[in-house]
Amino acid sequence: MAKETIKISEKVLNWIYDKYADKLGAAYKNFMLWLGGKKEPTVKQAIDLFNKLNLPIRYMFLNDSPKEELKLVEFRTINSKELINPSRELVDVYNNMLEIKNWMVDYSKTNELEPLGFVGCCNGITDKHAIANRIMQEMNMSFNDLNKNSDARNLFNFIRKKCEDIGIIVMMNGIYGSNTHRKLNIYEFRAFALVDEYAPLIFINSVDSFNARLFSLLHEIVHIFIGTADLYNLLEYNSFGVSKTEILCNAVAAEILIPDQYIKNEFEKIKNLNKDKYSVISGLKAIFKGSEYVIIRKLLDNRLITKPDYDELISNYKQKYIEQLNNKKSAKGGNYNVTLKSRIDSRLAIALNSSAENGAISYVDVYRMTYTNSSTFDKLIKNIRGDY
Repeated sequence: MAKETIKISEKVLNWIYDKYADKLGAAYKNFMLWLGGKKEPTVKQAIDLFNKLNLPIRYMFLNDSPKEELKLVEFRTINSKELINPSRELVDVYNNMLEIKNWMVDYSKTNELEPLGFVGCCNGITDKHAIANRIMQEMNMSFNDLNKNSDARNLFNFIRKKCEDIGIIVMMNGIYGSNTHRKLNIYEFRAFALVDEYAPLIFINSVDSFNARLFSLLHEIVHIFIGTADLYNLLEYNSFGVSKTEILCNAVAAEILIPDQYIKNEFEKIKNLNKDKYSVISGLKAIFKGSEYVIIRKLLDNRLITKPDYDELISNYKQKYIEQLNNKKSAKGGNYNVTLKSRIDSRLAIALNSSAENGAISYVDVYRMTYTNSSTFDKLIKNIRGDY
């Protein structure tokens, strides 16, 4: 008996070839026969290919090429060629976060919650100190509060909780959904922000270091306060070759993390010990929670080091950072419940659970949106509530 075949639109096949020709692998030869109309794929071959490329099965039945508009690409920090054709991982993560954001908007309106007044409240303001002060005030934080945290990881969690308190959704993952084979590329993006007066959302790529995640979180918070969406794909804190908006967001994030007045005082103290520039950076990093990139840029902005010194220091630390990323191995084991909790915003999880209990959303949709199942979602809720 002949195997059942399926006719896939030529436009769909051309779209796949244009975007994923280099990923066809062993299927390339057969694919070219399909594309040339000389042969039709069996249903199994088609499904296997679409699964291999992480494409929705429904695309097989389209008459025209898929329309995938990743509007976030318009807001990328660096105008990189790679993002003209974003990866399936970025496309799918973005669509997942967009669905979550839209659901939270509907939830807020249904429950007659007020719009968040701070979203876009700093639009038009160009003074980094004024924006930093407004953010610190709105989030009920002070520099002393931040500095009490022992390291970048604890400080990230502290600020993330402050975000949740005022209504900013913070999601984090290093893979797409729960698929460990679909790792997010740190060279493609570090974070992004979706701006909405009811449900602003920040997504953090957890493949990054803790220091980098911390700065990315602050950078995206600034975007929400000035009211602009963002796809943050800058490898290190820099202000060269980026837009005025990005320069401002970087400067505000750095000012929150390391205020000018503090770094000036500490720099003079350490410098007076006649230490070389690398020892000075190490000394400042022991005091502040920011990365070397942030510290070095702050020193340049405050004219405490020269541009040649800046270039040398940045080049050195950038090389070390890239080596660390390339040598970084996936962590083995660990507490799954803790990992799951770190991925999902606590306020969102509670809202989803409450809506499911009330019948406003099906548990099937809850599990699909959060990439959990009945057991893991139940454990997540208990973990958030402190039941264990």
